[in-house]
Amino acid sequence: MKKCCFTGHRNISYEKYKEITDGLKKIIEKLIDEGYNYFISGGALGFDTLSAQTVLNLKAIKDNIFLEIAIPCPEQSKNFTKSQKEIYDDIISKADKTVYVSDRYTSYCMAKRNRYMVDNSNCVVAYLTTPCGGTFNTVNYAESLNKKIIYVGR
Repeated sequence: MKKCCFTGHRNISYEKYKEITDGLKKIIEKLIDEGYNYFISGGALGFDTLSAQTVLNLKAIKDNIFLEIAIPCPEQSKNFTKSQKEIYDDIISKADKTVYVSDRYTSYCMAKRNRYMVDNSNCVVAYLTTPCGGTFNTVNYAESLNKKIIYVGR
């Protein structure tokens, strides 16, 4: 089974949103054509949510597509707005699998989740615009393991 995970920023500018959305869909469709059928999203706001929703939309029209949500800790959605929480809960309810990588919030649980996703994937789709932060660290980790990396929005 070929697996792919997603990493990206929480904030996607209004000007970039359509480009990122369209690019992400094309990338996922191409990966499916290449035999990828298992996708892992981190369940955070922004790019994680967008990637999970895109996989779920494609899952509705394509057979044998699986979505896993890798959740850093049970408190991940604690500070989400009502609307964000509704979207998050919808994604969780439709995912084929959810995994909590930590049983409580720690200063390391987000990085632990990111490493889990990379370790369990053959490919990483990344929305990276700044050379720092969690997405940058995740991409560097994937590079150190010689994972296939596909960039969205470049």
